[in-house]
Amino acid sequence: MFLTRIPTPEVEYSKEILNKATRFFPLVGAIVGVLNFASFWLANQFFSKEISIVISMVFLFLLTGGFHEDGLADTCDALGGGYTKEKILEIMKDSRIGSFGVLGLFSILLLKFLALREIVPSNLFMAFILGHSLSRLQPVWIMLFLRYVQFEGKSKPIAVQPSYTTFSIANLTVLSFILLFQKVELFWLFLPVGIFTLLYSLYLKRKIYGYTGDCLGAGQQISEVLVYLSLCI
Repeated sequence: MFLTRIPTPEVEYSKEILNKATRFFPLVGAIVGVLNFASFWLANQFFSKEISIVISMVFLFLLTGGFHEDGLADTCDALGGGYTKEKILEIMKDSRIGSFGVLGLFSILLLKFLALREIVPSNLFMAFILGHSLSRLQPVWIMLFLRYVQFEGKSKPIAVQPSYTTFSIANLTVLSFILLFQKVELFWLFLPVGIFTLLYSLYLKRKIYGYTGDCLGAGQQISEVLVYLSLCI
């Protein structure tokens, strides 16, 4: 319910339950990956690979409500146009999108399209599963290293530092998907995402002394593209 628009049975909301749900972010990512690939496969029965990739990207926007893309745009606007912590956080709360947000979205979507186009069709299922699951593990890493800095926001309920159990389950979920594909070289995917997370964490700590929900969304988008680019290599 938090990460997608997939219809679910009615669940009574509580901050405690949502906080515990963090451990299942990579699993939700895998579900999103399966559906994302299904949309590509179905489109590819009628259209070229390139058109099918675009259709799968549009389907993804509908599936997630552009949740993470919105965070990327707000983060680009804030970090690009703000010079103090207060100004950065103020810009992040603004629902309007500016030049930096447009440039960020255009760049990430273009990179995503070109990277997916380079991956052979037989590997796209693997790419979607690992791209969506590993990129949704990355915010869990961020939450472990930094503190939440907004007084309010859509990610406030999950702003508690992940427990050892939550952190372990999230990481083991991604590891199990890698083992499923039986390719040892896939473990190297942790390297670029890990390096990015370290540098990104240091940058956010210097700029705003922590993270916001928008920062998590931006991290997910960049991590997903890093997985696709790494698979291209």
